[in-house]
Amino acid sequence: MKLLFNKDLAAATGLQAGGVYVTRYEKYTITIPLSNQIFFENEDNPRCGLKSMSDPANGGYISMNRGYNEVSQNERAVVLECYLIHVISDLSGRSLNIYYPCKPDQIEWRGLLYNL
Repeated sequence: MKLLFNKDLAAATGLQAGGVYVTRYEKYTITIPLSNQIFFENEDNPRCGLKSMSDPANGGYISMNRGYNEVSQNERAVVLECYLIHVISDLSGRSLNIYYPCKPDQIEWRGLLYNL
């Protein structure tokens, strides 16, 4: 996908506003095992990736708000997901390998586990 960078996204990544870059939205998930526990999410986690948002017209889109979404929860596990923007290269093919808002190994998943 080619993405035109606005002023805010360019400033956050150190790239040029108005520039067009080869990018990919990457989804990251974590499964947290539950054993007689209930998970309560911290939706607005400032150290996580980007949240997905529902959009009735298109089915969904990536928000610029940091946090995660709870995909599912049952008595055995909870599954969480978030997204990163991966800037692969510029249009000339020069490799950039920049992640926004953080690198995959820097994602922090926060929430509360309550024992039943």
